[in-house]
Amino acid sequence: MKKIKILLVEDEAIIARYLSLELELEGYEICGYVANGKDAIRISLEEKPDLILMDINLQGDLDGIETMEIIRENQQIPVIFMTGYSRAEYTERANKLDPISYFIKPVEAEFISPIIKEYFKEKLK
Repeated sequence: MKKIKILLVEDEAIIARYLSLELELEGYEICGYVANGKDAIRISLEEKPDLILMDINLQGDLDGIETMEIIRENQQIPVIFMTGYSRAEYTERANKLDPISYFIKPVEAEFISPIIKEYFKEKLK
């Protein structure tokens, strides 16, 4: 069975480490975790992940939604958005990118994993 390769984009190191460890325990491959949009764009081109788990509020000039817009110019990688804010503005902007899901933080890996499995169920065979 091929492992699903995930790029984790999260500017809070503790959350990134937690999600990374928990998702690896669930059998996913974390191809990297970064804290800003520019690194996310670079790593997505280098690693070609199957999925991006993207925080909306990031360090640097780009937020997570802008970062995904740039990534989608070259690659059609599915995304799950996470945010600590439930503002309608974020939801509306994020939904334009047709995310697999959208989580309000704090989020547990146990809630993310079933969504990933359902989305990739054919690929996991």
